Parts: sequence; C-alpha cells; structure tokens
Amino acid sequence: MKNEPNQPINADYQPGQRLYWTGQKSNPDISNQYWHQEIELLDLVNLVNEPAIDIALIGYVCDEGVRKNLGRVGTKEGPRVIRERLAKLPIHFETKRVADVGDVICIDEDMESSQQAFSNSINTLISNKILPIALGGGHDMAFGHFMGIKTSLKDNPKNKVGIINFDAHFDLRPVEQKGNSGTPFNQIITELSKEGESVDYFAIGIQRQSNTKELFSIAKKEKVDYAINYDCESSSTELEGLKPEFGIRNAVSFNRNFHKQLRFL
Repeated sequence: MKNEPNQPINADYQPGQRLYWTGQKSNPDISNQYWHQEIELLDLVNLVNEPAIDIALIGYVCDEGVRKNLGRVGTKEGPRVIRERLAKLPIHFETKRVADVGDVICIDEDMESSQQAFSNSINTLISNKILPIALGGGHDMAFGHFMGIKTSLKDNPKNKVGIINFDAHFDLRPVEQKGNSGTPFNQIITELSKEGESVDYFAIGIQRQSNTKELFSIAKKEKVDYAINYDCESSSTELEGLKPEFGIRNAVSFNRNFHKQLRFL
C-alpha cells in the first residue's frame, strides 16, 4: 500500500464533531463525569499545534468493502453510533487525554483510497506518540489500520507487528481484482511477502459454519493460529460475536454467539 507523495487521495476527512458527544449534565461544581464532557475534538491537519494527546479515536466511515463482499451495508454508521454510546458513559481516565480526531470517509465507492487515507492517518497518530483506536466501518479497515502501524514503525528496529482478531471469520479470502471486507488479512500477508516478511495472525472465535474449507486451507498454509468459538471462554469485540442487544446490525450473517458475558479489556 503506497501512494505517491503530494498526490491527492480520493477520500474525505472530517475532524471530530461535537454533535456526536451529548449526554447528561453533572454538577458544575465538580469535575467532569461523562465522556461527552471530557472528550477533546481535534483536527489531524493541526495535530502538531495541539497539546499532547494520549489516545485518539478515529472513524472509518466506509461500508463499500461490505457491499463488495455481498454483506449487509450499514457499517459506515458504526463510528457515529459508537461515539453516541460512549458519550453517555462515566469517565475513569483522569490521567489520560483522550481526543476524537474525526473520520476518514469513503467517497465514489473508492474503498482503496479510503484504506490509504486511513493508513496515513494511523501513521500520523502513532508518529506523534498517540495511541489510535479505530472505529469501523467494514473490516476492510483492518488492511489500512495495519499498514499505517507498519509504516509508522519502519525505522524502528522492533517493527514486527502481530494481529489478534476477535471474529467469527478468518477474513482471509483471496483477492479477486479488488479487495473487500473479507480479504484484509490475506492482503496483509501478501503485502508483507513482497518485502520478504511475514505476520503472526491469531483469530479467536472462528466458526466452522462461517468459513469455507478453502479458508481453513489458507489458514493452514499461512500458519495462522486460531481458536474455534466453542473453545472460547470470553466474548468478542467484533460485532459477529456479540448478541444483537450489544451492537448495531452486523454486516454478515452468523449462527452462534459467544459466551453471553462480555469483557471489555
């Protein structure tokens, strides 16, 4: 994943927006109590002029990869919904500065450009010593997310990046002409192999009825470790693993949920 310097990327960007961060008021005589009161809104373009931030939320507003994968579109609403839910939660991160740096937005059905723009944004955040938390969006986001991390570490001797994927699906489908939400980890493996590198990929919660024999063969060939959902004790943060009451509509069908007790680490 490379783009020529100074070449415009066919994707939109919108800085953090206050309208997503609303909720209950608290006693003005005490410190902030809720996310919507504490969250800071920043623009990636002016990041160098801002005080130090510890953690940044960045959205990937794109479900073009889901559409190409013949899934249920709607995942582009994910970043907005996640923010609206977070806004109303109590805060317990007094020692950390958390910011919403906005969204990378897919336009003209151009998923590839959105992935490149997202990769650039992730690279920018990490290069400024900010931990990015990506809000999707289709799982095609994973390719841009990974490549942004990889790019940010290119001059670091400790630049090996591993992947842990909580998901019912491998998302290892071969790329036919263009990628989609089912191909990101195959794309990562392919991209790294061009440089003579490999990646350690561990998928947790894999469902046999959600992956073909071909995908299990690819996983074996690429030395992908995985845990079948029946063997999992805790649940997934990927929407396929959550019961419907815990998330928005899923992009793909699935037949079995993880253990009903959720753990968010």
